[in-house]
Amino acid sequence: MRRNGAGIGVYSNVVGPVANNMFIGNMLEENRGNAITAGGLGHNPSKVSVRNIFASNTARNNEGHNGGQYNIHHGATLGDFWTDNHASGTAPAYAPLPNNVSQAVVFEPSPLADL
Repeated sequence: MRRNGAGIGVYSNVVGPVANNMFIGNMLEENRGNAITAGGLGHNPSKVSVRNIFASNTARNNEGHNGGQYNIHHGATLGDFWTDNHASGTAPAYAPLPNNVSQAVVFEPSPLADL
């Protein structure tokens, strides 16, 4: 996904929950917003991003609304799992983490080039 308003949006707004999806190996570059955003309105239990997996995605030079190329907690999330996602460019990799870190799991292993 390249040069769009945003990359992938996993967000429960009208219906939900948005659950049990996998986003693996995507290239997201030069989007005006986040490479990937996950969350939901959360004003009722069905408006939530839950148990989605985001792995081995690459974000390059996305402008990143909310402070990061990946916005892992845009509203209500529950048990989303993020691992081995990479980012380069001026915006930091992740938007600020939620206060309750049990809501999202981020495991960021070292790239093989750093070993």
